[in-house]
Amino acid sequence: MQGKSLQSTLGVDPVHIWSNHSLPVTDLHCTTGGMMARVASASQDHTCKVWDMCSGELLCNFVFDVPLNSVCMDPAEYRLFAGAMNGTVYQVNLFESNSSKERHIKVSETGDDEDATTAVFAGHSKPVTCLSVSLDGSMLVSGSQDQTVRIWHIQSKQCVRTINHKGAVTNAMIIPTPPNLQSSQTKPTLPIQVFKRHLHVPNQWNGLHSSTQSSRNGSDRHTETVAVKLKGTKSEAPKVSTSGTNLSEAELESLLATINQERSSSSSEADIENLSAKELHQRLQQVQQLNKDIFTYATKQILNTR
Repeated sequence: MQGKSLQSTLGVDPVHIWSNHSLPVTDLHCTTGGMMARVASASQDHTCKVWDMCSGELLCNFVFDVPLNSVCMDPAEYRLFAGAMNGTVYQVNLFESNSSKERHIKVSETGDDEDATTAVFAGHSKPVTCLSVSLDGSMLVSGSQDQTVRIWHIQSKQCVRTINHKGAVTNAMIIPTPPNLQSSQTKPTLPIQVFKRHLHVPNQWNGLHSSTQSSRNGSDRHTETVAVKLKGTKSEAPKVSTSGTNLSEAELESLLATINQERSSSSSEADIENLSAKELHQRLQQVQQLNKDIFTYATKQILNTR
C-alpha cells in the first residue's frame, strides 16, 4: 500500500517492494556499494532478512527466538548484528558452510557450543534500539532503552565501556574523528561563536551611572548596562567615565549657562548691528567652540572612546 501511495502522489515507481515480513519492520541497514549493496531488515516477526539491492532477491532469512529491534553489518559484510527486544545483541557469521536461505539461529553464550550458529553480547536490560560497527570492524556500539550506550570488543565479546544517559537512547553511530579534534592547527570551515548561558548578565559592568547614582543617593544599587555594537565596532565593557572627557558635569552646566547668557545678550538685533565685524567673528568662534565641546562630550559618553 505504501508503494501504491508513493506512485499515485509523486509519480515515482519503486524499484523493489519487499513485503515478506509478517509484522512491522523495526530497522533497516544498507551497506556500501551502490546497486551492488546489500540491505538487511529487522522485524518483530523474529526474522532478519538480507536482500540484494540490484535484483531485489531475498538472499537469506535468519530466524531468531525473540523479536528484533535493530540490525547492522560490518563494513566487510562478514558479520551481521541484530539487537533484540530482550536486550541481547546477536552476532551471525554470514559466510558459513550452511548455504541454505533460511537459517534458525542457535545461541551460544559461552562460545563452547559447537552446534551454535551465533554469539551474543549480553549486558542491556531493555530492548536494543540501535547498533553501529567501527570502520575496521573491531568495535560495536549498541544503544538501549535502559539509558545506556555500550561499546563492545567484537572479537572477545567484552564490553569495554558503558556510557550512561538520562533517557532512552534512540540512535547511536560511529563516525570518523573530525580533523579539528586531531590537530590544533586545523581551522574550522565554519567558525561558531562560543556558547554562553546568558546573553546579558545583570550588574556585569559598573559604569558611570551606577557610581554616580550610588554617590548621589547613598545606595549600592547599580544600573544595568548592555554592550552595544555600532558600525561594525565591537564595544568592550562600557566603562563610561567623565575623567577621560574634556568636560565634567559642572563644566557642562557652566557651558550651558554661558550659551544662554550669550543668547540673551545678543537677542537684540540693534545690538548685533552695532557690533563690529571683529567682535562678531569672535562671538561666532566662541559659539563654535562651545558646540564642539558639547559634541565631543556627548560622543564620548555614548561611544566610550578615548
